[in-house]
Amino acid sequence: MCTVTFVPTEEGFIFTSNRDVSYQRPYAELPKIHMEGHLKVLMPIDPMGSGSWIGLSPYFHAVCLLNGGFVNHKSNPPYRHSRGLVVRDLLRHQDLPKFSSEYNFHGIEPFTLIAIQDKTLYEMVWTGKQLYIKNLPNHQSYIWSSATLYDANIRQKRIDWFQDWLANYPHDLASLRGFHENAGEGNPRNNVMMDWAEMEVGTVSTTTILKENGAHFMHYKDWKTQRSAMVKFESDLVIE
Repeated sequence: MCTVTFVPTEEGFIFTSNRDVSYQRPYAELPKIHMEGHLKVLMPIDPMGSGSWIGLSPYFHAVCLLNGGFVNHKSNPPYRHSRGLVVRDLLRHQDLPKFSSEYNFHGIEPFTLIAIQDKTLYEMVWTGKQLYIKNLPNHQSYIWSSATLYDANIRQKRIDWFQDWLANYPHDLASLRGFHENAGEGNPRNNVMMDWAEMEVGTVSTTTILKENGAHFMHYKDWKTQRSAMVKFESDLVIE
């Protein structure tokens, strides 16, 4: 699932995720503050598995998970627990490299995880057998598309659409949300807001984490129910 973009701005960044899943999946809860141990964490919750695909905490400006690693894989359930729990576990950890060395990833389905901690942009890929971590320059823009839904050709097309947007449109929240809603070439299977009607799979929500002038905001839109939310994340959320 998922198409994710990261765009740096003069005031911070815009980090956006289209969530692409089965239409039969239960509706996610609207994002709100949750207690995770001694921390308050902002995220939506998926009732299946009790995990999340996107969130932020006092330790992380943003964490987002896409299904699949570098290439598509054959799903082989049962798995030890939901990939969404990796997001929740990471959000309350103080350090991604230490987390990655201590966490037990075995028995979890492959995923790609993007995280922003301090000034570092991480890409972490779990193939089901091996973990790869890469630090990416945070002054550049990126797009990721889930390998479980999109082959290499379609992922490259999406990179091309994103590069065109970067070159021709303002790098602000409204414009980027427009990209996540409208980019493509008229084929609903491959558009950034996708719809595989025959398989009842499509984009069910769009979530943006916006950092500007030291403040963080989460903008959420559920396309199936038309519910929406905008939550400001305060910086002093560590509970002693």
